[in-house]
Amino acid sequence: MGPGYHSGPQHLTLSGPASGGPCGAAARSESLRVARIYGVFTDHELPKAERVGVRNEVIAYASGGAKQTMRELQHLGSGCPPSYHVTPITDANLLPGYIARKTQVLADPNGEAHELTSIWIYQSRGDVVSEIFAAVPEGRESSALVPVALHAAEESARNLAR
Repeated sequence: MGPGYHSGPQHLTLSGPASGGPCGAAARSESLRVARIYGVFTDHELPKAERVGVRNEVIAYASGGAKQTMRELQHLGSGCPPSYHVTPITDANLLPGYIARKTQVLADPNGEAHELTSIWIYQSRGDVVSEIFAAVPEGRESSALVPVALHAAEESARNLAR
C-alpha cells in the first residue's frame, strides 16, 4: 500500500456476502467462488478527514468463473438509482480488461441527502479476480482517494501478473 498504511483484519473465508459493487447487486457468478481472502488497510497517521480506507478482496473461482464475473461487472453502475453518480477511471498500469469506477452516492435509499465517494477496481488473471474498494468517511472528500486506490490496484496487478 505504501508508507504509513497498515493492514487491519485479514479474512480467509468463503462465507459472508459478496461486495456487490457500488449498487450492491450480487453477481450470479458468486456461486462459482472456491476461495476468498481480503484485507483492510488504512493510514492512521493521516488526519481523520484525509484518511482513505482500502479493502482488497481476492477471489478464486471454479473454471470460467472469473471471466463470467468480469463480464457481469462490465455493467457496473448501469443499474444504479439516480442518486448514484458512477464515472469510469483509467490507468494504463492495470491489467488488460480491468474495470474501474468512481461512485458518488448523493442520497440514501430513503432519499435523504448525504455524500459518500468510493472507488471500485476489478482485475482478473486466470480464475482469480482482485477487487480494490477505497472510500473516505461520509461527507468528506479526499484528494488522496483516487491516487491511493489506483496505487493499491497497481500493486494488485503486479501480484496477479506473477
